[in-house]
Amino acid sequence: MLGAATLYATFLGCLCTLRYQDFGTFAYDMGNYNQIFWTTTQDHRFFYSTNNFALGNSGWVVLGHFSPIFALLLPLYAIAPGPPALLWMQGAALALGAVPTFGLGKQVLRSDRWGLLMAGVYLATPLTFWPVWYDFHPEVFLVAPTIAAFYFVEVRRTVPYLFCLTLAMMAVESFVPFLLAFAVLSILPSIWQRVRRRTPVPFETSLWLGAILCGAYLLFAFEVATHLSTGNATFGVSYDFWPQIGAKSAYQVYPLALLHPAGAWAGLNLFLPQKLVYLALILGAMGFIPLLGPSRFTVPGYLWFGLVLLSANADLFYVGDMYSCYVLPFFMAASIWAVARVRDWSRPKAAPTPAPIPVPSGPVHLLPNARTLRVRQEGPVVAVCCILALGVLLTNGIANPLTSAPVDLFWATPPGWPVFTAHDGWATEVIALIPMNASVLTDGKDFPLVSNRHYAYDTPWATPLQPGQSQAGLLNEQINRSSYILLDFSMDYLDSALVIQDGNLTGFGLLAVADAVYLWERGYHGALALWQPYSYALPGGDAIPGNAQVDPGNATALGPSLYHTPGLANGTLLWTALNLETLAPGEYSLTVQLGVDAATPGPQVILSTTARSTVIRALERTNYSGVAKYYYQLVPTSGPLPIGEDQISAIPGAEGYQEGNVTILFSWSGLGILENQGWVVSSTASVRLYDVRLLQVAP
Repeated sequence: MLGAATLYATFLGCLCTLRYQDFGTFAYDMGNYNQIFWTTTQDHRFFYSTNNFALGNSGWVVLGHFSPIFALLLPLYAIAPGPPALLWMQGAALALGAVPTFGLGKQVLRSDRWGLLMAGVYLATPLTFWPVWYDFHPEVFLVAPTIAAFYFVEVRRTVPYLFCLTLAMMAVESFVPFLLAFAVLSILPSIWQRVRRRTPVPFETSLWLGAILCGAYLLFAFEVATHLSTGNATFGVSYDFWPQIGAKSAYQVYPLALLHPAGAWAGLNLFLPQKLVYLALILGAMGFIPLLGPSRFTVPGYLWFGLVLLSANADLFYVGDMYSCYVLPFFMAASIWAVARVRDWSRPKAAPTPAPIPVPSGPVHLLPNARTLRVRQEGPVVAVCCILALGVLLTNGIANPLTSAPVDLFWATPPGWPVFTAHDGWATEVIALIPMNASVLTDGKDFPLVSNRHYAYDTPWATPLQPGQSQAGLLNEQINRSSYILLDFSMDYLDSALVIQDGNLTGFGLLAVADAVYLWERGYHGALALWQPYSYALPGGDAIPGNAQVDPGNATALGPSLYHTPGLANGTLLWTALNLETLAPGEYSLTVQLGVDAATPGPQVILSTTARSTVIRALERTNYSGVAKYYYQLVPTSGPLPIGEDQISAIPGAEGYQEGNVTILFSWSGLGILENQGWVVSSTASVRLYDVRLLQVAP
């Protein structure tokens, strides 16, 4: 079993490292966590995060969590500092959970074979894979210790049980209430038996000590996190998690839901189809078998589901993020006990020894043989295990981010195998121009790749605003602290456009531009150290057709063309192409390859290139403590604005089919949506659009 876990950990480590190197990190979390490890081991600043500098917070509690287990991971991180070290530790921590799963399965089901089967289910279920796909988060480190705690409870080992319980709580403080629920539910049956039946029952020392430990740690962690975390918050003290019932934290959700049923109903109905699909996938990942498990394992999972169902924030019901860790250990143990229950139900109950029965005369009916009895007894167990395996297979088939087209849900991160693209290569070259001792401000996607330094800043996305702060002021404060500014318009347009719109880049010179990756250096005045123009090509058949149709029979190397026959009224829209929302600032040429069959001379087609201007607006939301938090939103500010126009005319005396390119030159600010349209102005002409090509000619 240890060998299988090692192989799986190696697979996860390699896959996640490749994804990181291929610029596949989704948000700044990866950079944030790497930064606090790097500053501690390499910069002698204890878990320092520059992302919290606006709040005056340089402590180790980031993103509203208290995770002292990070201190235990520092020696491993110091071996090879950097984001890959975190990803390897994360993969190893999750894969390691197969070992206590095997032990628990073997102990409960009394068989090595069944223990191996349950460990295989643990490794195969997408509940184990989803958390590692979503960059790096402390929740992954609670899974293996929790399952190990369940095992030591079963074998009645008090000290190891308390040790594993402590490790699980140290991963993240928001998990402690669920462990406390398990401990209390484990004690209640014996208390009930003593009170109701007045029957003396053995005193379960480990369970009582575990409950006391969970309660004490919960109070301690809540106090620490409340005073040191970002915005004086711990898990659930959020800005839009449970606004319908007015809960300030997860701990208030259930009491307030009971006091305000109308608000609870409103929260339940918000995104209800998505929530139901999420619950179906979570339970279906183990064939719904956990529902048959003991309440001490299932109820903590139901408590989590309640928080999800009442929430207004899609973060909680993403498929493919770290929150499956909250239910994975409980449902894994519940599945093991469910199999044990079915096995016990299928076995014949012992009966009193009957009196001797006289042997009848006549034909003798043979009793079932041992194999038949074994099939009857183990058949239901095998059926349950088949359902369990089928659930794992089906869920992996429709909700695994490595598949080409997983189920259409709110994916936390884009699906697909990591692929190192030409754009990734250019971005790597641009990042290499930044000295390791230089401070840099960058977008969220690139932030993890520059977080191994003294000062790396991420664009202030969804940051709490303190009194007197503004979103633009906070951004420019970070710019003033930076020597370099790195923006990738094609990978993280929203962050990049925000800097262009609200940032003051006075004093910075453009150092490099490569495939929509821009790098500015403070005080630089020379030529570009690296220049690779951005280009984009669209086959005519991929344009949005107006009164035209795709013609696969006439294609270029890019793909099929778009064709319209004669007979349309003047001014008819033939196509709309491009619709680019991620175009970097610069000078561009737009080339359209056309074929026009003109029956009469004069104007035939008008090409129009327009822009829908937009701004990045901060949508402010205020939490219950009065702290404002904003989220970026792309807001159109006007209708189409003309950039360039050209008219295609037939030459008198040379009517007939003409083919060629039309090029429009224009400047672009980096803010807006670029479109190209074709309009017919001759009712006798046929028009064929072969392709549309965009090329950046200067930054």
